This record gives sequence, structure tokens and C-alpha cells, in this order.
Amino acid sequence: MSDLTKLTLSINRGTAAAGKQYAERAGRSLSSIVGDYLDALTAATNPAPLSVDVASLMGIGSGPADEHDWKAYREARQ
Repeated sequence: MSDLTKLTLSINRGTAAAGKQYAERAGRSLSSIVGDYLDALTAATNPAPLSVDVASLMGIGSGPADEHDWKAYREARQ
């Protein structure tokens, strides 16, 4: 027995129709697509905590002062 719940959503009629067509082309149910999207959305906003070993490595390396300038940092170290 799966742990499903029935949910009623109100969305734009055109969006619903496009979603149903997409689901049909993908060979999936619209419910499974919405469920997977919500899973991905909540995983992105609530990432799994780092393990103790990985967390202990935080901050031990040095990098560029400007975090967005990795290309220049790599070139300078070659």
C-alpha cells in the first residue's frame, strides 16, 4: 500500500491542458510529474546535511578572493 493523498489544485485551464499533454507524451501521470517536481523543489530548499567528515573539510582550502573568478585563479596557479 502506498502513502498517497488526494490533493485538489486550482491552476490555469491552459496550464492544466498543457501539463496533461506533456504527461501523455512522457508516458506518465500528471500526478507523478507534479509529485516529482515538489520533491525536487523541497530537496533544493532543504538540502541533506553534510556528513561530519565532509563538514570538517569546510574552509581548509584557499581559493580566489573573488568567488566568481575561478578561471583567472586556475590560470594563475598553472
